[in-house]
Amino acid sequence: MASGTLCKIFCGITYIENSNNPFHTLDLYLPLQSNYHNDTNKELATTNPPSLLVWIHGGAWRSGDKKDHTLTAENLSKLGNIAVAVINYRLNPRTFTPDGIKHPAHINDVASALKFLCKKGEAFNYNSEKIYLAGHSAGAFMTGQLVFCPEYIDDDDVYARICGVIGMEGIYDIPRLLATWPTYIDFVEAAFGKDEKIYKDASPQYHSLKKFNNEHVKKRIPPPYLIIYSYEDELIDFEQSRSYQQHVCEEGGVYVEIETSLLGKHDAILETEALHKRIIEFISKFK
Repeated sequence: MASGTLCKIFCGITYIENSNNPFHTLDLYLPLQSNYHNDTNKELATTNPPSLLVWIHGGAWRSGDKKDHTLTAENLSKLGNIAVAVINYRLNPRTFTPDGIKHPAHINDVASALKFLCKKGEAFNYNSEKIYLAGHSAGAFMTGQLVFCPEYIDDDDVYARICGVIGMEGIYDIPRLLATWPTYIDFVEAAFGKDEKIYKDASPQYHSLKKFNNEHVKKRIPPPYLIIYSYEDELIDFEQSRSYQQHVCEEGGVYVEIETSLLGKHDAILETEALHKRIIEFISKFK
């Protein structure tokens, strides 16, 4: 455990049992007033443990690391009095390798991290019944997969714990992305291979919970959603966010916000205080 000035930090927690892969780890940030306890450290737990925000970084499925978001996680934890888990997941090579890491390895890792965190609320003293997902760019894509692709969360109890989702400068529709930005084929092929059918099949924009035969899945309703897009984004166009907002609404989402007043380039917006406050404002509505 490391102690920061803003919160308590637990670095390098392995979320897949017996894995030695550093990409199968997460960092956990706890508000200072939250008392960590486990089998060997029986500190008195707070009676009202904080909610948990799960942060999924972007990087076109081939770059990025949890350590890049330390200051953001610390600030969010203090600002919102919440726990923040920043997760790593396996990254693919920069060029397509048939035997290398590729979809669905990334989202499978993210789903494993979420399931792990659902089990560890008591040990770290956060409220595992109230979990919020926040994803940036490719990370936003994966939050959409968790919501709309039940093969990644097949447990209704885990799904029910997701109290809200924040997508930031998100990719949600790969075919549309390539139609707008054809040069992006390099990182799309590296992550998903060369079969164009997979691009659509993997995209949350094209998945409907209502069309599944499983009766439990049909009853799922998308959690409250905040979709954030900055008009200063130089890498992703607004249509990704606009169309996805419409999709979530059509799927029965009872609360769907789209935020376009925040400013900042694709990555730089993550470090802005305005974004952090907007995230906490959204979470506060459902705490």
